[in-house]
Amino acid sequence: MKFGPRTIAGAFCFALAVLLGIGMIGYRNTRQLAESLGLVAHTHEVLGQLDRLLLAVADAESSRRAFALSGDHALLKSYQESILATPEELARLRQLTADDPRQQKSLDALEILVNRRLAHLAASVDAKIARPASPELERAVIMEGAALSADFRRAASAMEQEESALLQERQARSEISTRVAIVTYSSGLALSVAILAFIFALLRREVRERTATQAELDRYFTQSLELLCIAGFDGYFKRLNPAWERTFGYTHAELFAEPFLSFVHPDDQDRTAIETARLADEGTESISFLNRYRCRDGSYRWLHWTTMPDRERRLLYATARDVTEQKLAENQIRHLNEELERRLDQVVAVNQELEAFSYSVSHDLRSPLRSMDGFSQAILEDYRDKLDERGVDFLQRIRHAASRMGELIDALLGLSRVARAELRSIEVDLSALAEEVVSEFRRVEPERVVAVSI
Repeated sequence: MKFGPRTIAGAFCFALAVLLGIGMIGYRNTRQLAESLGLVAHTHEVLGQLDRLLLAVADAESSRRAFALSGDHALLKSYQESILATPEELARLRQLTADDPRQQKSLDALEILVNRRLAHLAASVDAKIARPASPELERAVIMEGAALSADFRRAASAMEQEESALLQERQARSEISTRVAIVTYSSGLALSVAILAFIFALLRREVRERTATQAELDRYFTQSLELLCIAGFDGYFKRLNPAWERTFGYTHAELFAEPFLSFVHPDDQDRTAIETARLADEGTESISFLNRYRCRDGSYRWLHWTTMPDRERRLLYATARDVTEQKLAENQIRHLNEELERRLDQVVAVNQELEAFSYSVSHDLRSPLRSMDGFSQAILEDYRDKLDERGVDFLQRIRHAASRMGELIDALLGLSRVARAELRSIEVDLSALAEEVVSEFRRVEPERVVAVSI
């Protein structure tokens, strides 16, 4: 199957579209994964902040309990620090859960319990400072504080469980996003590798075909018997095939060193320059012309050029055929034609002389013939009774010969005018003509006995 440049370009565009699509999907999955990881980290932060809130309340309770047991006022500093830190931790927790209405509602209930617990702790501390409490009262405060702590811890545990459930949900989403991203990247990478491998195979095949084509063109260029060349609009050769060295005897370096017009016969340089300039103008696709190129030995050879321009690259692609032998043959034929015309003129003159001679001869011969025929007829008319049969026969033969001679003279005149007459085609009875010739011979020489078959 033949894949052309359009197929390769289409495959490349498809691969680019796939890569862009994979990139967009990957970017979206990466964002989702980053959001999921951010939510998971946010949930861990909420749980950590909730632990810090619990720890602040627990520290306040521990400090109050230690103060209640020992009465050491130095422990009040740790208690007060915990009391002051608790609202801050609560506010930070509210800020972290601002995007979750359910947690905000749970936090409202938790905040009420925290405030009640802190108020209870403050009241018990104030009472302890004012006057020592009895064991029964202390146990009552402890029991009330334990009940409040239990409520607070249940509320905090519920909030922590809800946040943990949200954490698990977000972790599950994060794992799904991670798997989707891995599958997307893996599939996209595999598809991209396959498409790129296909494009690489197409490009490799195209390069191989182009290399083979270029090798064939180079082989044709180097092995061609015709003179092939590439010249620039600057007037210098750019590339020549080996036929130039064989034809003219110059090396390629010598031909490249000088403008090609310097090798043209001086009488042909202007015409060659004009034809070359025409190719540089728009509208002229190709030209054919003749000129003479100088050989190393000083002789000139006739070349018939066919040239096409490449105006974008400012190059001329030309083929030259050596027509020197043809030109020599044409010159020889021209000389032969001139010689033939001269000979023809001579033949015409000779024919004219022959015609004049024939006319003169026929005119001079007719007078004796008329005399012979006339005297023969007069003898037959005046002296027939004095002649025997043989004498009469001789006179009749003389008259017949004279008549025949007149016919020959007429034929001779007609032959002299054949060169000027129009050719006419007629039928000739060759058998009758042969019979006539044989009869004439028998009449002239009756004593000869010859068997003739016609």
